[in-house]
Amino acid sequence: MPVYNGTIYNDFLFGSFGNDTLYGNEGNDSIYGQGGNDYIDGGIGNDYIDGGDGADNIFGSAGNDNVFGGNGSDLLIGEAGADTLSGGNDNDYLFGGADNDVLLGGAGNDFVYGGYGNDILTGGTGADVFYFGSLLEGVDVIKDFQWIEGDVIQISKSGFTASSLSQFNYNSLTGGLSFLGQQFATIENRPAGFAVSFDVQLV
Repeated sequence: MPVYNGTIYNDFLFGSFGNDTLYGNEGNDSIYGQGGNDYIDGGIGNDYIDGGDGADNIFGSAGNDNVFGGNGSDLLIGEAGADTLSGGNDNDYLFGGADNDVLLGGAGNDFVYGGYGNDILTGGTGADVFYFGSLLEGVDVIKDFQWIEGDVIQISKSGFTASSLSQFNYNSLTGGLSFLGQQFATIENRPAGFAVSFDVQLV
């Protein structure tokens, strides 16, 4: 598997059409995986990363990164910084990490987890999972919850110390979703027919 390394400067890195490993290292880098199942780490700096085709594992690392998965079932992790993650086509896993991130699942059945910070989450088309790990992670905005497409909200039972869905409340006027009176999400599109008992899962 070819390995491509950036420098301390602002680099342009291009992978092959096979399976590559690309490290941006320091600087504000532009990294293109192209074809194949690539491993990409942006490193320090505000990076632009495009995985291209294939099932890619992409890590933004430190900095405010723009990460695009492209075609294929990709793993996108923003890590530190205010990142924008776009899954593209197929079934993707998106995890924002720290800070206030924007996550866009795109087409396919995506897993969307903002992590710490007040994040903006869009599932796109497909049966998407919006995951929440703890009350301490911030208040996220879900832009497009569609139960008719099979979307669900999954909540960590241990992270919330929750024992029952009866501890959760949805305000249909504001879109606010709360646990024991503390709001942790806003469902911005306020879908008609949303119900905690059907659309929320404890996992």
